[in-house]
Amino acid sequence: MQVDQNNDLLIKIWRIALLLVTGRWTLILASGYSDRCFLDLVNLAFHEAGHAFLTPFGETIHFLGGSPGMDRRKDF
Repeated sequence: MQVDQNNDLLIKIWRIALLLVTGRWTLILASGYSDRCFLDLVNLAFHEAGHAFLTPFGETIHFLGGSPGMDRRKDF
């Protein structure tokens, strides 16, 4: 019983922490205070993965490989 109660408490603490972090992040993005967020770093990871993924298809495709994943319309 004690182990279950400790696990329940730990889960609640993690949920509250996650809620606080995502809440703060949401408020920052909604307020327009910052025009960049950590998701830009996620986008960079996919960009670089595009280079590695397209390496077997030749040097030009390897060079341009990260760009298709980065293509984004500015009006969205």
